[in-house]
Amino acid sequence: MKHGVLWGVIATVAAFTMSFSAPVQSAELPQCNASTLWTVAETLVTDQNGTLWSLYLCMPDGWQLVGVAYCSADGNCSSN
Repeated sequence: MKHGVLWGVIATVAAFTMSFSAPVQSAELPQCNASTLWTVAETLVTDQNGTLWSLYLCMPDGWQLVGVAYCSADGNCSSN
């Protein structure tokens, strides 16, 4: 049951973030411009349950989410 809930949360987060085609420009990410074009940046969100990594690619239109990975506190990891 615990893993089913975790997979549901991951699937929901992935579907939600990938449903937006608009570029992301965030204070958490470095500036995405001509000098950083095609570079990769990551954000980390950690709490008592685990860590969520989000990977972004700097494209001509701005930052695009290209993948997420989650590792729970008990060592189970998954990615999308």
